[in-house]
Amino acid sequence: MDARISAYYPCINNVRAVPVFGYATRGIPGLEIIGLGKYGKNIKEKFIYIARKEKIKIPLKRYVVCVEGDLEDIEHILLNNRWFELPILIIYWSMAELLSIKKLDNCLCAGKIDITGKIINADYSYRAHILLDDDNSYKLIAPQNECLEGDLPVIPLEAILKNTKYLKI
Repeated sequence: MDARISAYYPCINNVRAVPVFGYATRGIPGLEIIGLGKYGKNIKEKFIYIARKEKIKIPLKRYVVCVEGDLEDIEHILLNNRWFELPILIIYWSMAELLSIKKLDNCLCAGKIDITGKIINADYSYRAHILLDDDNSYKLIAPQNECLEGDLPVIPLEAILKNTKYLKI
């Protein structure tokens, strides 16, 4: 199984999108996060902690999630690594079949997750529309009650997480 999503992180007066992709195989079970250096290990350990604390059963597979970025963006990506937590978790749990959403290729999201499972969303109010293309093929994953500029196509975060009781928006 494989998955892909576009993550973004806020910059001063701008936002940047970064592809995040992953795959699951029958290899040695576990989660590997590539592209965030030592920060990837911190995110991985947070997800393991949440899964153990909440007794979430992750199927025994090897899950690999990659954050792809240009070399000139690597400093910004590493400085803003926490905004990738939600897209990485969505991909990981989607591949583990814990979420109802299957097609993530046309989705865009950002968010942090604290160790209690609370999601801290990016400010969607004025910048995310910059990243969406004119033909509306991308959909923004955001909370239902978020104030959005313009007529952005949205997939409610609550709908994606409806079968999970572990995360709080």
